[in-house]
Amino acid sequence: MNHNRMQGHWGSGGGTSTFTEIREQAALTFEDYPVAVTLGMFGVGMAVGACLGMVLAETAFAPPTQAETIAQKTLDALAQVLPASVMQKIRS
Repeated sequence: MNHNRMQGHWGSGGGTSTFTEIREQAALTFEDYPVAVTLGMFGVGMAVGACLGMVLAETAFAPPTQAETIAQKTLDALAQVLPASVMQKIRS
């Protein structure tokens, strides 16, 4: 009986549903399938969190580019040859 009610509501209306009708249908679906809806929303939240975590981790811990690596090696080599006062001016 619940399955037919859900099918009939989603299948009717021809796309003229209002926000209120959609909200009511969501409430009915949650009443009919509380565990499935809860687990589904939990899964969606975990997926969104994992995606955001990956994006934030990539930007926060991006490996140095080849140009940055070469620049650092050059500065390290210069630091061995030049006096500290000159290196201080170069780095600033």
